[in-house]
Amino acid sequence: MLNRNRRRQFLWSVLAEGVITMRSLEELAAEGELMYSWETELVKQQLYDIIKEAMYAKTVGRQLVDVIPLKAGHEMDFVLADKDSMKMRFVTEGATFMTDVEAYTKRTITPIKYGNLVVISQEIREDANWPVMKRNLKIAGVQAALKEDYLVFTAFNDSTYGISSDSNQYANSSGTELSIYDIATGMKAIEDDDYEPNTIVLHPTQVAELRQIETFVEADKVGSDITMQRGFVGKIFGMDVIRTTKAYIDQTTSQYAWILDTTALGVLVVKRPLTMRAFEMPERDAVATAISFREEAGVLRPKAGYKITIV
Repeated sequence: MLNRNRRRQFLWSVLAEGVITMRSLEELAAEGELMYSWETELVKQQLYDIIKEAMYAKTVGRQLVDVIPLKAGHEMDFVLADKDSMKMRFVTEGATFMTDVEAYTKRTITPIKYGNLVVISQEIREDANWPVMKRNLKIAGVQAALKEDYLVFTAFNDSTYGISSDSNQYANSSGTELSIYDIATGMKAIEDDDYEPNTIVLHPTQVAELRQIETFVEADKVGSDITMQRGFVGKIFGMDVIRTTKAYIDQTTSQYAWILDTTALGVLVVKRPLTMRAFEMPERDAVATAISFREEAGVLRPKAGYKITIV
């Protein structure tokens, strides 16, 4: 137990910093001032904050789709009305109205579990001269972010349901660089189907090319709180420009530019958000954290997106 003065000092440090650092816990434990278990709620919350902060600082994918929690069951059905399946028809005087029923397409998305286990031996905790557990948890959080982005961009590139399933929604660039013509062509393809392109996702290479175009507006000149978005670097033709190196899932040298109507394109179905379980492993004289989530991404309206392959 902490004595009164030590307890007061400890609590004031919590209030001042807004978070209990792992070092403060370990120092107090080493000094015999604090008895704590790896499985206590205090430690769990601290570890979870480290993972969550690392994950959500890196991910951009969830900005590009609607994030929908799955409350019950293991899958979610989306029943989508087929565009223009019901029409208003000419009817002559006294004639019988023709029956016309709207058609629907069902899309089922099933979240999948992804996870990792971080195990640190007692000897490593005692001997390491740097916060090895904290470092491992941050790396795990970053890997969770990369996996989530992978799900989103894989859904975009899916040949059955994604943007790549519609031959009208993708093309090669007109040259070796991204041009105004390429961007305008992609925007038109989306607008032709009554969607509104509001975001373009680019590799840093294409962002550098965009910065040479007069119509590009840098993030610091936009003049709104949108600059707080992860990866946001500016605007062009009214679209938010998002920069990421993780939008390429085919492991080739190709680079893609994605033009999107993020209000209509797709979803990220979340059955269980990022979750962390901390526990001790006495049989191995170690501590561990199990990190997992259950999510899946899917495109609902392929015509709300456009893919440009930079050749």
